[in-house]
Amino acid sequence: MGFSDQIRAFSTKTSRAHDTIVRDTTIALFTNVVTETPVDEGTAKGSWQTTVSTPATGQTERLDPSGRAAIAELEANTPAGAGQITCLTSNLAYIERLENGWSMQAPVGMARRSVERFQKMVNDSAARNRV
Repeated sequence: MGFSDQIRAFSTKTSRAHDTIVRDTTIALFTNVVTETPVDEGTAKGSWQTTVSTPATGQTERLDPSGRAAIAELEANTPAGAGQITCLTSNLAYIERLENGWSMQAPVGMARRSVERFQKMVNDSAARNRV
């Protein structure tokens, strides 16, 4: 294998690792938001929608107390590689109040707490996908 072939192989390998790190980190971040969302009947956890390119505009009436359906959706809708905008959206009327401490179950919110953990999520995925 010549030098150019080695460079091409390295480029392919790093590109795959980059794609995996972006996908894994997106899924970890979004899963954390869903998991941290307080639950009463399940409407808040079920309200999270994952889309590519543009945020969801409608509201889902999905009852999902465990968050499993929202997590399954985000895993299915998160692109395989880097380069696309992936959105996690809740259009629930009171989701902002929940984020701002309205619920004793999440007094410091869910998105903010998840974003605080983001760098660790990236580091963990990068360590697992080291080239």
